[in-house]
Amino acid sequence: MPFAESEARAIVTRAERVLCVLGETLVHPRWERFVTGGPIGRTPPEQLTPRQRMLVWKSLQQYRNANPRDAAYMLGALDEVLTTATTGQVRTDLLMPAWMKPTVDERMLARFERSWLFESPGNALDGQTMSDLQSRGYDAVILLYPDGNGSGWSSLERRLGRLGRPIVVLNGRRRLFLLDAPTRRSLLMRRCLERSWLLESALIAAVVPVGLVLACYDAIASSAGRGSAALRSTR
Repeated sequence: MPFAESEARAIVTRAERVLCVLGETLVHPRWERFVTGGPIGRTPPEQLTPRQRMLVWKSLQQYRNANPRDAAYMLGALDEVLTTATTGQVRTDLLMPAWMKPTVDERMLARFERSWLFESPGNALDGQTMSDLQSRGYDAVILLYPDGNGSGWSSLERRLGRLGRPIVVLNGRRRLFLLDAPTRRSLLMRRCLERSWLLESALIAAVVPVGLVLACYDAIASSAGRGSAALRSTR
């Protein structure tokens, strides 16, 4: 993936007003809401019943693999970027899910001129929120992916893209890059592979036949060896 960090940093440096966006890592949110009542990242695994853990085992594994950082970590990483890339005069607003606000220290929220909350499920935005954001005249948008690839952020990216402003990403690995068209296509491919487990399925499809061939070969070789031993013993 073409991580254009220098270009992204230049955009942040030139910006006077920036919208910073917090969100959550989403794996299979609809299924998870059906089974547990909400996205898997909001409920500690130990609070799930054995039946629930069995039904969402794939989500649990993918969520662990994504290793998303919490809001405090991401806001700390954002503060470092803004401190090093700007002169301190940049004006920032924060957009975040309403459920996430109680998990964030008020002192961190106080750094922003305004905190926007949205009630929509997942990482979606409603029309009124979009209209309010349009009126703010942002120079750039910074998305704070808690994981490496922004799993579950596609809808949010599409809606915020309508603001017509450059979108920069700071992910949970502290990588800063510009979300241009090639990068977004690359991210969509990575997310698709992660969600569908295509790589794992392809590996299994390749390994199983090879394993069967080897097992048959071992069985034939073993049978031939026993036959030879029996023949020698009768002589």
